[in-house]
Amino acid sequence: MIATVVYDATAPVVREVAEAIAEGLRVRYTVRCVSSREADDATIRDAGLVVLGAPTRRGTLPDVEGGLRRWIDAHHLDDHGVLVFTTRPRRRLLPDTALRALRRRARRAGGALLSAGRGFRVDPSAAQLAGVLMEARDWGRLIALGRPGWDRPD
Repeated sequence: MIATVVYDATAPVVREVAEAIAEGLRVRYTVRCVSSREADDATIRDAGLVVLGAPTRRGTLPDVEGGLRRWIDAHHLDDHGVLVFTTRPRRRLLPDTALRALRRRARRAGGALLSAGRGFRVDPSAAQLAGVLMEARDWGRLIALGRPGWDRPD
């Protein structure tokens, strides 16, 4: 089985979380992890699972050149199971509206959402980021193994 993780190319921490999720998925999937700048239709064509990841900026999904929002709008996710994740600052307690926006865009692009997705709260400290990356790896592993709890909300 093939899984493709497409992450927002404009946010370095999203790349790190995407790579950790991909590492967890590898227990069962052959995984490609690519940025939204590099991904094209061929990247996801044979994937049974597509995981999409983006940052939360100003409370929503950023609309920037090379970002995931524009990538989704330009591609079709028909016949793909889709999971989504976002990253957002730990210090903000606001709802993750970017996660909702990402789910909505993935559905409009024809993706079959497999869960509500996952929001990862991050801050710049190395110790905290290591914990988030472990959480992301575990989430990927739970998805791959189909274990209960992988779809728990943030």
